[in-house]
Amino acid sequence: YDINIIHGDDYDDGDNDDTNDKVRIRDEFLRFTLMEKIGDAEWTTPVNAKKYSDFSNGLRMWVNQINKNTTEKVTHTYRLYVWIDESVKIGNNGQDYTLSEWNNLFASVKVNVTGDFNEKDPYREPLHTIVRTHLTSDNSITDEDNVTYISGCREDAGCDAKNTIDFNYVWYSGKLWRITAIYPDGTMKLITENPITAIYWGSNTTYNGSWVYQWLNEDFNDTLVNKNKTIDTNKLWNATETSATTKPAETTMVQGNVGLLNAYEYAESYQNVGDYSKGYLNIKLRWWLITPYSSSDTRAILDGGYCGSYSVSQESNGVRPSIFLNKNVTFLMGNGTKSNPYQIGENIKAPLTDVKLNTRASGEYVMFKEEKYRIIGVESNVTKIVKADYLKVQGNIGRKAFASTINFGNTNNTETDNNWDYYLNNSWLTSNDLNLLEDGTYYLGNNERGVSYKATICKDSDLNSVTTKNCTKYPTDSSETGYDINKIYIGKVGLPRVGEMFSSQLKSSSNSYEDIWLITPYNSSNVNCVSNYDNLNDGFIGQYKPIRPTVHLKSNVIITGGDGTEQHPFEIALGSE
Repeated sequence: YDINIIHGDDYDDGDNDDTNDKVRIRDEFLRFTLMEKIGDAEWTTPVNAKKYSDFSNGLRMWVNQINKNTTEKVTHTYRLYVWIDESVKIGNNGQDYTLSEWNNLFASVKVNVTGDFNEKDPYREPLHTIVRTHLTSDNSITDEDNVTYISGCREDAGCDAKNTIDFNYVWYSGKLWRITAIYPDGTMKLITENPITAIYWGSNTTYNGSWVYQWLNEDFNDTLVNKNKTIDTNKLWNATETSATTKPAETTMVQGNVGLLNAYEYAESYQNVGDYSKGYLNIKLRWWLITPYSSSDTRAILDGGYCGSYSVSQESNGVRPSIFLNKNVTFLMGNGTKSNPYQIGENIKAPLTDVKLNTRASGEYVMFKEEKYRIIGVESNVTKIVKADYLKVQGNIGRKAFASTINFGNTNNTETDNNWDYYLNNSWLTSNDLNLLEDGTYYLGNNERGVSYKATICKDSDLNSVTTKNCTKYPTDSSETGYDINKIYIGKVGLPRVGEMFSSQLKSSSNSYEDIWLITPYNSSNVNCVSNYDNLNDGFIGQYKPIRPTVHLKSNVIITGGDGTEQHPFEIALGSE
């Protein structure tokens, strides 16, 4: 790659400023020094005090390369210093510049970095070739269609190392995934390590007519970065009804970017150990599969790992999205373990410091109040985040009543620190926290048993449609038609709502052991909560339960460190507007 100075005569911006009678400094008086820092090494000075005339044709300042066989991330940082040579003479008697000219002097420089980056990218090896090096007959099964399924134990199941699956983690788009299958062409099927939300299935067992299908291919699909290069879009998902766990006929094939595993794929994941409770996809939570079991029930995984079935009109479960990773996706770094997952070249790039947080991906980790949060999403340049674990009070998991009414933050609520809405917005925040925060809008539409997750934010007239991406949300301004103060809360701190990103148990540290409050009312006296098994329950507002709070960070919050992974979450600060 080359670092080039673009000569002043080759571009127009700033070349002249007739309005203010500015005088451009002559090229012969400009001097350039370039400093380079590779990784954590000391600064070097490859270019020192050079003139324009010292550079080669095209004004190439510096050329360097990274070895094509490099297998780790390499960072080169550059600083360019530009100054006026000390030989310049200023005066009104024939010197280089008159006093008047000197007082109106300006210079403008442009720098360009060019290189055949695609060709010279050192991370061109397809990820599937790296994964295949780990496969043996003890940790994989290949079926009659030459699809290879990763099959074996989760890390804490006490199995032999040879069939313990600890090499198939991938970090992509702010989520941790597990590779479940490799197809003959190199395409790989992935599933999120944890549920991303918990919702009711739908009004019948048809997958592509369900609320789960809508959530996956609208709400979740919108969070995936660089989709066209990273995933195989519009794949066919086998949603054929069957009560068996053998490979199903391709009777009902549904198209979409995002789907779910079917019952056969789940069964293959533990065949090598013959025990579903030890299988690596058993996360001890309940989550939906894509396979209808009958005209009234759909397959789901129970908290013990058993593949059972649930009535779609009565039950809710967690949702673990699945995608097909493109065969050309490239390995960047990592060894595939949970603490050091594979990273891919097509993912959102690691940020530089002073980059705004609102440019990052849903799911990436952020430090706020010295604890880990995750990005829910960005709306109107404001970044909403949710705590990645239960909130602690005085060092222990906090348990409080929801509020004095089903409407979180209602101005008529009479409360103390025993209520979450009062405590969070009055006792928990500090003045330093408030500098980073905006008021957020929280929707409080009811979500009862067997009701679409869209009911939390949408007017009732829109709930019958599962094909319309956008709905008419509850108005937030009292001057708008349909405004209902009980459907809206505007404040600094809230809780996740039903169907929102990361409104589920997240299996982190103390997580997943207790019911947690959501902000969504269930009916006139109860509020939704997520059980320790990750299905939706309702609780009386006076019950004491843990929470994971949400806040909205200002549009000018910037990243000062970290890479957004769980191991290295973003450090943040308030930047300039």
